[in-house]
Amino acid sequence: MYAELRKAIRDHLAAEITEVDERIFNGFTAPADTPKPYLVIEMSGEVPSTSNSRRGWARFDVLSIGNEGDYLSLDPIADAVVVALDQQSVVLETGTMRPEHKRDSRIDMWIAEVNGTAIRDQFWIPA
Repeated sequence: MYAELRKAIRDHLAAEITEVDERIFNGFTAPADTPKPYLVIEMSGEVPSTSNSRRGWARFDVLSIGNEGDYLSLDPIADAVVVALDQQSVVLETGTMRPEHKRDSRIDMWIAEVNGTAIRDQFWIPA
């Protein structure tokens, strides 16, 4: 299931966000010399908490990664990720899904492993 989701999300983002020239990776698999900006998709799996209103949903994050401290050029890319995915139909081999952007989930961060700045957005999908 997750392989199909990853591929569908990646393909959808590649078609919608030309600024990254299809530089979209699963987890931190981007080669060290990958030109920035690029996107990273991280699957978190089903939400296990019984007290969580999202039980039965899975979470995934999309990180927009750019050069050190360059949040101003990353903001439009992160915004484009939200527009491309939030409540939009993403085509799977077995049907479609409509991810929901988790409001107030945007986090600015520094990631030493990629020597870059990142903006993380969270999304929910039915598991």
